[in-house]
Amino acid sequence: MKALQQTYRHSISIERNNTWKKFITWCENQDENRYGWLAAGIFGHGCILAPITLLVTAMSGVSMLFFSLVILSMAAVLVSNLAALPTKYTIPVLFASIMLNLMVIVASFV
Repeated sequence: MKALQQTYRHSISIERNNTWKKFITWCENQDENRYGWLAAGIFGHGCILAPITLLVTAMSGVSMLFFSLVILSMAAVLVSNLAALPTKYTIPVLFASIMLNLMVIVASFV
């Protein structure tokens, strides 16, 4: 009777290409360019983008909410870079901070 019984395992492996996983994989591959991303984060964001965002919010009317968002986003970039975290973490923090600054600029104009 056992010779007539067959076991069949039904398993289909579908691997979906997740955009977030692709982005994190790209971030992990950027680890050899760590110092370039550190410079982009601290200099590009801290010396160029954050002061411009603060200037735009100051000229459109002083809003402590916008000021605190810009300062907190810059602090997040600074802390993640100075803590020597892998690029898997620092690059998404940098991009999220840039997006937050752009949203603050748009909200200042509105």
